[in-house]
Amino acid sequence: MTAETGTYRWMAPEIINHKPYDHKADVFSFVIVLWELATSKVPYDNMTPLQAALGVRQGLRLEIPASVHPRLSKLIQQCWHEDPDVRPNFADIIVELEDMLRHVQEAPKGASLRSRAKMQKKSEQ
Repeated sequence: MTAETGTYRWMAPEIINHKPYDHKADVFSFVIVLWELATSKVPYDNMTPLQAALGVRQGLRLEIPASVHPRLSKLIQQCWHEDPDVRPNFADIIVELEDMLRHVQEAPKGASLRSRAKMQKKSEQ
């Protein structure tokens, strides 16, 4: 596909740049929504939609707060990679999210997300 479609704040760089695109553009847009869910913020809220598009085109990405689980942070960064071929496909994203959910559910009740991330990191070593 090559037609421009979507909203600039959620648009993949290849669409902004009028290049051919495929489902990996949806991966980029999906992760912007995931970022919204993780932060409760509107993406690029300090910019106009056009400024956001120009920023994304030049490699600008949203800040991931330190409070975001490290694995989720890594997934977000993979999904908004400039090169669509480097972005994971949705099947891999689902596997990763389900695995993260399983680890969070297995953590002791009352543990903070940051504590759960530390426990997980220790168990992976």
